[in-house]
Amino acid sequence: MASSPGSLAHKAKAQHNFDFVQSLSPTTPRYPDWVVIGSFYTALHCVCACASKIGWKWKKYPSGFTKKISMHTQELRFVQKKFPNLFTYYERLFQECWNARYDPLYLNRISTSMPNDMFRIASMFMTIV
Repeated sequence: MASSPGSLAHKAKAQHNFDFVQSLSPTTPRYPDWVVIGSFYTALHCVCACASKIGWKWKKYPSGFTKKISMHTQELRFVQKKFPNLFTYYERLFQECWNARYDPLYLNRISTSMPNDMFRIASMFMTIV
């Protein structure tokens, strides 16, 4: 299937985020939390590019659901369905990003290998777009 304008925009944003994370030197970052956050958003835009390419829209809720489903839940379900081999990685990126953004003690607990691990996972998602 040909790339849509939305797909191309998400792919460009994924590349932008990936380049940003790479500029932070993920093996020895000064800002490890931003490596984690940028890595998740790289993966998210890769997933959005794939979804957009096939016409999947996050804001359209599946029929039969009376309650709205968060966009992140929809993204997780999409990855689980379309890329089951990457689901565990995506879920980990999501959780680590959440912690990096909202937990003020996250930097005290982050391992030295975590930023590079998250960057390597983001690299895996770059191969799907």
